[in-house]
Amino acid sequence: MQYKSPETVCGIVSYIGRDGEHYEVMDLKKTLRDTKVDMFTTVWVGNSQTKEINGKMVTPRGYQKCIKFCCLAVRWKDEPWPNI
Repeated sequence: MQYKSPETVCGIVSYIGRDGEHYEVMDLKKTLRDTKVDMFTTVWVGNSQTKEINGKMVTPRGYQKCIKFCCLAVRWKDEPWPNI
């Protein structure tokens, strides 16, 4: 990994808005390299501050005082709001 840490948090979402839609959060080296993606898959690569929180990718945007709010805003479809 020349420009990114192997521990960089990454995520994929397949079949967005379609039957079979699913997502995974992983790291750059161990998992993303071995993950099959196709034209129905979107891949996100986090930055050095991206963390995995409650199974979601969260990248703070400089609002350290509202990090709890930012984490609460990250949820998937009909999941309940996380209790953090």
